[in-house]
Amino acid sequence: MKTKLLFIALLTFFAVKMQAQIPCSALWTYTASPNGSVTFTATGTNSIFSNYYWSFGNGTSGTGVTTTTNFNASGPFVVCLYVVDSINNCSDSSCQSITITTNPPPCTASYTYTSNSNGSVTCVSNGTASNTMTYTWTVNNALAGVGSTYTSSNTPGTYNICLLISDTVSGCLDSICNTITIGSTPPCQANFYIFPDSNGAPHTYIGVNTSNGGGLVMNYVWYWGDGTSSTGAYPSHTYASAGSYTICLYISSPSPNTCSDSLCLTSTINKTTSMYSINFQAPTTVNDVKNELATIYPNPTKSSFMIKGNKGIKYAVDFYTVNGIKVKTSSVNANENMNISTLANGIYILKVIDQNGATQYSKLIKE
Repeated sequence: MKTKLLFIALLTFFAVKMQAQIPCSALWTYTASPNGSVTFTATGTNSIFSNYYWSFGNGTSGTGVTTTTNFNASGPFVVCLYVVDSINNCSDSSCQSITITTNPPPCTASYTYTSNSNGSVTCVSNGTASNTMTYTWTVNNALAGVGSTYTSSNTPGTYNICLLISDTVSGCLDSICNTITIGSTPPCQANFYIFPDSNGAPHTYIGVNTSNGGGLVMNYVWYWGDGTSSTGAYPSHTYASAGSYTICLYISSPSPNTCSDSLCLTSTINKTTSMYSINFQAPTTVNDVKNELATIYPNPTKSSFMIKGNKGIKYAVDFYTVNGIKVKTSSVNANENMNISTLANGIYILKVIDQNGATQYSKLIKE
């Protein structure tokens, strides 16, 4: 019996001696995923008594042979692994720089602008929006303002007004710039809007070109967002396949009175069926879609307006953005105030239908 116990004790002694001969090793590898999640694994040969401490270079740390962390931004990070074995009295460390590339969800910067009576312009963001989105405006590469709305000075001239949007949570980032003329030199401004044509075939839109050339001869180039383009002030276009399309208008005048401007409306056409057509017209022809029924007053307005018409007439009113997207449906009696304080500032197309089914389109500006 004593011999057996002595043999077991010797085996234990040699096992401990063999374990003590294993040095600490801080070798490691990692596996990264597109969303910024990275898994780290210690690959060195260590004893069962070893402890693993990780520093990820992003302000966080971890423990264990395998651990995972999230990197919320792209860039190089210095990651270190520390291995400590108090039983075998050894330690080791290893640091290396890794490059992380995250793929945040996309976002789209877009804005519309309108001229004010004092000569300034008001720009309103109408692209991707969220509660964590920040908006930064620059004018000729200089910081000009923050927030979803920006109003310029009224000093005449040509300005490159840019909007940068960024989401502090998702990390998405995008920007857009437009060359905008303020005052009398030069005088051109690209502008247009669209709305569904209730008299045409299904999925047909009317586009209204309200660009201002200040009396100059203007050239017009339209990009339909599907790889095709057209020229002229009032073109037509039919989309052949489903998709979401952005329409851009570029206007310019030849020398010697050179001026140019552009406007893009994001996702103007959201196509889900076999065919969409859009036909551009001059502003003076829009009211010919149906006979003029009523007058919008006041226009522009800040919080409410009325439809001035025959007493006792009730109107159904649909509100569309300049992209042709319906945002509100309501009804009102003639000469009765309609509250629109909850609508965002901008330009809206009103589809007004009387009780006999007659329809009229009118442009409303909410300031």
